Order: sequence, then C-alpha cells, then structure tokens
Amino acid sequence: MLEKFFKFVFWVLVILGTGYYINFTIQKYKPEFKKTLEPFLTQTEEIKSQIEKLKEFTEKEILPPVPESPKQVLIPKPLVKIEKEKFFGGILTEEGIVAQTNAQREKFNLPTLKENEILNLTARMKLEDMFEKEYFSHFSPTGEGLEDLMKKGNYDYIVVGENLAMGNFENDAEIVKAWMESPEHRENILNPRYQEIGVAVKQGIFQGKKVWIAVHHFGKPLSACEKPSEETRAQIEKKIEELKNFKEKLENLKREAEKTKDSQKIQEYNELVLEYNSLLKETLSMIENYNLEVKKFNECIEK
Repeated sequence: MLEKFFKFVFWVLVILGTGYYINFTIQKYKPEFKKTLEPFLTQTEEIKSQIEKLKEFTEKEILPPVPESPKQVLIPKPLVKIEKEKFFGGILTEEGIVAQTNAQREKFNLPTLKENEILNLTARMKLEDMFEKEYFSHFSPTGEGLEDLMKKGNYDYIVVGENLAMGNFENDAEIVKAWMESPEHRENILNPRYQEIGVAVKQGIFQGKKVWIAVHHFGKPLSACEKPSEETRAQIEKKIEELKNFKEKLENLKREAEKTKDSQKIQEYNELVLEYNSLLKETLSMIENYNLEVKKFNECIEK
C-alpha cells in the first residue's frame, strides 16, 4: 500500500515537473522572441525625429531651387563738362582712365578693378553708337540701354554700372576727378561690389563740336559667385523618392513580421532598417550641404 502511494507521488511529481519544464521553456524563449522584435521598433523610434526633419525639408520646400540672382543696373545722369576758355588739346587714354579709377579706389581701401575685355567691348559699342547717332544718354534713340549691351556682349552679371562723360578734359586724371566730384558717378567708381571695368574714350565731332566722350563700364560677373549644384539637387530628389519607396516597403514588412512572428522576416526587416537609416542620414546631410551652398550664393550676390 505504501509502495503504491510513493509511486503515485512519484508520477505526480514527474507530471508537474514536465509541466514546469514546458512552461519554463516557453517563458524562456518568449522574451527571446520579443528581443528580436525590439531592435526594429527601437530603431524606428530613433529615426522618427529624422523622418520628421525630412518631411519638413520636402513639404515646406526647404530644398530651394537654384536661385536666380537679381540683376542691378546703376546709371547716373551723364556728365557734361565743357569749359569754353579751355583748348581741346588734351589727351585721354583708356589705360590711363582705368589706372586713375583704381587710384581713387585705393585711396578708400577698396580692391582695384580688373580690366575685362567684354566690358571694354560694350563700352566701345556704346561710345561709337553715341557718336554715330548723336545722342548723349544711357539710352539710345531706339531705347537700347546698358542691359541690352550686356546681352550683346554675353556678359552675365550680378551688378553693372555705366558712367558717361563729355567735355574738353586735359587728361585722364581730370576726367576721373570730374566724375569723383559728381556724387552719383563717385558712388559708381567707389562701389565695393564691382570687380571688373571696361573703358572706351574718343575725341570726335558731336553735333558740330569737337569733344571727348568717355564711357565707363563696371561689373560684378555672375561667375564671381558659385551657383549651387543642379546635379546635387537632382541626386537629393532621387534619394527622397528612394526613401519614400523604402518606407512603404518597411511598413509592409513590419506588419508581416508582427503577424507571422517569422524570425527570418524580422531579421530581414532589421537589415532593411539599417539600410534606410544610412540612406536617410546621407540624404539629410546632402540637403544641409545644398542649403549651405544656396546661403553662400545669396550672401555672395548681396556683397
């Protein structure tokens, strides 16, 4: 009887022990399954702020187009200085006017202007046109102005200016001095934005009188400011599309992994998240660099 009792107790313990073992095994591996799921959930949370940042870039158009620089044209009233008592025996030269102009800029600690062949050409075109059509103005009788001359010369600019002078000047220093005594012409000569200069000067008959006419052309070329890369912008837009497709694929794979509890799907998802994170960071970095290029370009054209 006692032997039967011990056998009964033995089998009860065996059954309970087996149940405990099975339960222990389930409890043991259940956390492991959770641990497999947690990495992709955690990683998703980690990139959440970056996703919001990317949405801000795209939805609020913080990826600007390559900006068009506002073109500025400065044309003070033409200067006429004819003194009757003076003899028209002076000599003016283009090289001398450039040198005298730069001498004035140096007095005010401004960088000297580099002579530009296109600006020399546009100044010469303006000079010959005024003598030929006998007008003394920034605009020809047909309405052509400085902007039209720049187009003809293919001079792409941020800012350009034109000084005109007519008179019986004795030398290069005198004509530049006359411009400096006129506030608007002085402002053109001392404009810190200009980088280049072109000059044309000629003595001839204008409306029956012998006079000197000089043309000053100033400019800051568009090439002085590096434009943001169109290629970089195109690459960014391509990566944004890739991220959108990536995100859709991730969401589908996540739903499938959570539903099936398939460890292979979970691993596939986690690997895909790593790729997504890498592409996202790369894209955000490119956007920030591109926007920095835009900022530098805008600052340059305003100087």
